[in-house]
Amino acid sequence: MTDRLLSTLISGRFAMIGTVLLTLLLALILFFTLPADNNLLFGFLDGRFSILINWGIITLTAALIAMLNNQYQIIRERTKLTFFFPLYFSTCTVIHSLPYSYTLAGLCIVAAFFPLFLSYQKENATEEIFNSAILFSIASLLNIHLLLCFPLFYWGFYQFRSLTWKSFFASIIGFMAPYWMLIGYYLVSGKSELIYFPTESFQTGFIHSTGLAWHVAALLIITLFSSFIAITQILRNTYHCKIQARIFLQFTVWLQIICLLLTYLYPNESVLYIYLFYLSSPILLAHLFTLQRNKFVSLLFYLLTAIYLLYFIITL
Repeated sequence: MTDRLLSTLISGRFAMIGTVLLTLLLALILFFTLPADNNLLFGFLDGRFSILINWGIITLTAALIAMLNNQYQIIRERTKLTFFFPLYFSTCTVIHSLPYSYTLAGLCIVAAFFPLFLSYQKENATEEIFNSAILFSIASLLNIHLLLCFPLFYWGFYQFRSLTWKSFFASIIGFMAPYWMLIGYYLVSGKSELIYFPTESFQTGFIHSTGLAWHVAALLIITLFSSFIAITQILRNTYHCKIQARIFLQFTVWLQIICLLLTYLYPNESVLYIYLFYLSSPILLAHLFTLQRNKFVSLLFYLLTAIYLLYFIITL
């Protein structure tokens, strides 16, 4: 492979399109090979359509990540981010079986970053913080344990110089709004007992263990190792990045740590946290392979690319 061809692939012009087409092919194969599902979606669709719906949500999430980087140049203009989206999609056989709540939660978390970046050094960022809080609140409604990630957004707003007393109260209102609507619905519909479910959810999950297939576990270990290398490089060289990129990368690192902690504490829902972990890994790896130029990093790049793409193709 020539350097020019490799540069064209890495630039991301065709990598995102190729990844989307491959994942669509996988989704269609799963859809047509699985037996008909008696569980109806929206009252009239076969349950197998959840595969295609999840594909759409996951693809939209990946597109938002690419848009976020292109708009604010978190890494660089010619980044390896889209080239590493196969890493994000490499667990498609698991991702396509996820409940909607898991993929929608990831979409809401990514979407909440846009108001966060818009608030950068803004004296009156109440609207941006309000919108970000609403999006994250919706994500926490889909999985209550994500409340443990909410302080990260306050830390992000503080680092962006946009957190004031006025914007803080706006975030509280924005965060509580979806909960007020849901609690009101439960009370009106006579389902008040469901209000206490989130509290009970925090007390479960410490007993049962989650078994992973050997290939899924092996890929997770490889991703953990490579992410650790990327995090080490970020801690050593993050001062070369602009402030917005630095804060975003630190946020991503903490998100990965929290996801690993939640995977240990609540193994029954570990698929969601593994999904969020894979969601953030391409960002860290793209930063590593875009900014670092040495033999070890180049070897690691080709090795990881071969492993993830091989796994990705095998799942087809």
